[in-house]
Amino acid sequence: MNESTDALNIDRTYTKAFARRGMVYHKCGRYHEAIDDFTICLEQEPQNKEYKKLLNLSTKKFWDVNPADKKKKIRLSLKMLIQIRNT
Repeated sequence: MNESTDALNIDRTYTKAFARRGMVYHKCGRYHEAIDDFTICLEQEPQNKEYKKLLNLSTKKFWDVNPADKKKKIRLSLKMLIQIRNT
């Protein structure tokens, strides 16, 4: 994760670094951070099916783990709708 963050400190448009860091966040159970990174990936590459898949997986896991966290759930739903509209 540190290597990806270091790469992003140099180049914020390096989508693969966001994706790699998002995958690490997901595997560590840090789904909200993973969602943020995958959302950035889709902002930079809106047609990328792999990034959409990763965003959906992290979002589902987040909701499974945090069913009572309604504010975050609403915010994530809005992010997902924005992504769908932009594709």
